[in-house]
Amino acid sequence: MTEADYIVLNEKIDSIQHNLDLHLKDTDKEIGDIQNLRMEVAANTEAIKELRKTLDRNADKVTNRFAQAIEPILEETQQLREKIDKKKFKILREPWNWRRLFRR
Repeated sequence: MTEADYIVLNEKIDSIQHNLDLHLKDTDKEIGDIQNLRMEVAANTEAIKELRKTLDRNADKVTNRFAQAIEPILEETQQLREKIDKKKFKILREPWNWRRLFRR
């Protein structure tokens, strides 16, 4: 191998090494971005879990308040039903004569 061949080969190796360094730098940056995204996803996942817990607690509170608000209405409805059931109705055995109503 001549000195000129050696120089050309050395330049090619340097070029390949330079390109490899650039790719490694880009890869390191992408790995850092991926790690940052993972941390953001983990943080968002925790925030979503907390939001779900809060929503569940609020749903329970609303359900309890609704039950408390509707309970007196249900009791009053039941009392009215019982009153209606206790009422005695008079059943007429004779058919009603409508003509008697309009006589003068």
